[in-house]
Amino acid sequence: MNTKKRIMSDVVIRKKPTVAKEASIKSAPEIKKEKTPPAKSSFGKTASSKNFIARSPRSPFVEKPFKISQFRFKKYFIIAGALVFIGAGVFVLGYLSSVSVEVIPRQEFFLVDASLRSAFSDPSVIPLETIYLEEKNNMSRVTSGLEEISEKASGQIVIFNTYNSQPQVLVRRTRFETPDGKIYRIAKSIRVPGAKVEGGEIKPSSIEVTVFADDAGEDYNIGLSDFTIPGFKGSDKYDKIYARSKTPMSGGFRGTAQVVSADDIKTLESDLKSNLSENLLGRVKTQLPEGFIIPVDAFRVVVKESNFSAKTGERADTLNAGMTISFEGFAIRYSEIEKSLNERYLTSEPEGAVQIVNLKDLNYILEDINFDNKSMVLNVKGQVHAAWVVDKDSLISDLLVAKRGQRMEVFSRYSAIKDAKIVYSPSWWPFFPDQKEKVNINMTFIQFFQ
Repeated sequence: MNTKKRIMSDVVIRKKPTVAKEASIKSAPEIKKEKTPPAKSSFGKTASSKNFIARSPRSPFVEKPFKISQFRFKKYFIIAGALVFIGAGVFVLGYLSSVSVEVIPRQEFFLVDASLRSAFSDPSVIPLETIYLEEKNNMSRVTSGLEEISEKASGQIVIFNTYNSQPQVLVRRTRFETPDGKIYRIAKSIRVPGAKVEGGEIKPSSIEVTVFADDAGEDYNIGLSDFTIPGFKGSDKYDKIYARSKTPMSGGFRGTAQVVSADDIKTLESDLKSNLSENLLGRVKTQLPEGFIIPVDAFRVVVKESNFSAKTGERADTLNAGMTISFEGFAIRYSEIEKSLNERYLTSEPEGAVQIVNLKDLNYILEDINFDNKSMVLNVKGQVHAAWVVDKDSLISDLLVAKRGQRMEVFSRYSAIKDAKIVYSPSWWPFFPDQKEKVNINMTFIQFFQ
């Protein structure tokens, strides 16, 4: 039994291997080509057959190059652009936006009629400021008078003395003669100094005087000339005491001529003073510091100096005038007036600065003025519009640190504020800025009793 089993296990039946038939092209299944209709170009012509793609039924997928979807790219681009636009818009709004705080302060109305004394050197009254200015100018006008006149020519001569060292006295109306016989005279007695002797030589002395023609008329208007003294003719003095012109002789006239009338002087003086006063007041107005007032009639204009080129009745075609005037005025500060009125009329009010809104609109009447003592009394009359002063810087600082829902409560902490509201710009951007410069405080004053 055991022998048989062993024999069977050792015998292996081997089958003859089967030889595979050689594959042939003919035996392979035929691949059918899928006919694709020819594509048409954008011009309607049939595309070339080179563009046909043969698709095998065993290859359902055709490999294509990787491309990013244009739709997805546009989507990302639009989203990014929108974010940039929104960010820029927020930045611009933050930069351009601002806040206006409209505040109505506590206000009072009352009538005043007060006489306020001010002085330059009295500390117990309102301080007085003095203003002093000067203005100079010249003006001319054509003369209007006509008269029959006769005038003598005149001019300057120099008289020389080479006679001796003794002074020589020439009496009033002493004659001086030109080579052609024209006579000119001195108006008063003069004393000609004696000659000097230096190194054995006589040095002439001299004196300058005015002479007038012996007769009127234009014939005596001459140029420079030499003069002798006819009274010394026949003596040694005749050749040794003589004269020479320093200026031509002029002014001689006989006939009808334009002359200066009294109206000419009066009118020219008035016009010149008016012109200078106007210039001075203009300077005062531009140079007066801000916050000062010069009450009406609290100044004076004084003519310091004036001169005219001719007197009444003198011959002249044109009258020239020069003048210097001065402005002396008193000025006081509006703040001192405000302080004085507040002390008189608001003594029972609670503490806090109070301003008079219509201070410049009140009536100011000068009751008394003394330029020598530099003092005046000013009457102030009218209805006063007083408003309590709000500390703007402090209010802005408190609003900046307050939370959004607590900003309106900030106003209640200021006794000087009656009512207030916050206005945003733009109105649809209700965000309070964090910069002090973007918060504007606007004060609103009522115009009637409440």
